[in-house]
Parts: sequence; structure tokens; C-alpha cells
Amino acid sequence: MKTGIGGGTGEAGRLLAEYYLKLAEEVFPVIEVDAGRRVDVIITEGTELAPRKTTYATREGKG
Repeated sequence: MKTGIGGGTGEAGRLLAEYYLKLAEEVFPVIEVDAGRRVDVIITEGTELAPRKTTYATREGKG
């Protein structure tokens, strides 16, 4: 009985992980590229980038 429950729980966890991976790919597609490899990036749609307010630390440690 314990084996059946453990197996069912493991399978449910695997299915849940697959679901979230698929959901993440739809929201934010990721393309893995080896380090040091040259790539071309083509931007097909524009968007406005709003600047963020940031605080830079000074040498005295005051922001």
C-alpha cells in the first residue's frame, strides 16, 4: 500500500513539473545556447523600456 501511494505521489509530482515547464515556455520562451557561440538576434516587435530608479552606493557606503 505504501509503495502504491509513493508511486502515485511521484507520478503526480512529475506531471505537475511538466505542466509548469510547459506553462513557463509559453510565457517566456527560452533558447539555450552554448557559451562562446555567436548568435544573431532579430527583434520583430518593439516595446518601450521605462528607466528604473536606482540608488548607487558611494565609497563612503552612503546611498
